[in-house]
Amino acid sequence: MTREVRLSTVGLIERVEGHDVFKKYMLNYIDDKPLNRLIERNTDVSHTDWDESGNENREYVNKFTSLISYNMKTITNRLSLSYMDITDVWFQQYSRNAEHSWHGHFGSDWAGIYYVEMPNEKDKTLLWDYHSSKIVDDIDLHEGDMFVFPSTILHCSPLNITDIRKTVISFNMKVGDVTRLY
Repeated sequence: MTREVRLSTVGLIERVEGHDVFKKYMLNYIDDKPLNRLIERNTDVSHTDWDESGNENREYVNKFTSLISYNMKTITNRLSLSYMDITDVWFQQYSRNAEHSWHGHFGSDWAGIYYVEMPNEKDKTLLWDYHSSKIVDDIDLHEGDMFVFPSTILHCSPLNITDIRKTVISFNMKVGDVTRLY
């Protein structure tokens, strides 16, 4: 018989300074790329460079990691970790009828989402709470926010039923040892 233990974890949201300037840059960068749609199982992402997620030589990756470096230091300190290294970065756009089905980022420690373009807050990422068997949809997320959480937490980008596009940069992280406990 399996016994269930309720565990608490944390997700962290950081407001990214310089968002407005980076947003313009990033949307122009994406517009210059050939359309690359991802369709598999119940996932239909309108445009992505996920297939290049391990390639750090893409122009925007260095700009993005520089943009969030202060936020990453803040999160690393809050979690009492010796380091948090970004291992993979990719963008995703969701136009009408696009979605990313429930998934986790297994093989990494933490997952991150930076909301480049999200005029409709109903399009924010949803999480799954195994204990209560419910969708967690009450997280206060906005365009310009960066949201990080343990990578094994199931999450999805819900079906976009509007003509308003959402653009995110997703990333995975590996972490170092715990430096202290409270």
